[in-house]
Amino acid sequence: MLETVRLMVSYDDWNDVEHYRKFEVIEKLPGVGDYWHGTGMEVIRVRPFRLDIAASSKYSAYAVEYINIDCEDEKDDPFIDYVAIKY
Repeated sequence: MLETVRLMVSYDDWNDVEHYRKFEVIEKLPGVGDYWHGTGMEVIRVRPFRLDIAASSKYSAYAVEYINIDCEDEKDDPFIDYVAIKY
């Protein structure tokens, strides 16, 4: 089971509201074409995900997009997991 963390992704000054998202903590970032978590799904894209400055001092975050293998029609609407790597 992967560790999850709740990190602040933005702050709304006007309404004084903090916005958070859950991230799975991983040790190594997957590459395009890799299997994702032993699910039989293929990673098609890895994008950096912007964190609030306080959260980014301890973690770097990414959105990992993946699809079922050989299902090219899923590329327009892939599954997305949010992951973080601790410094």
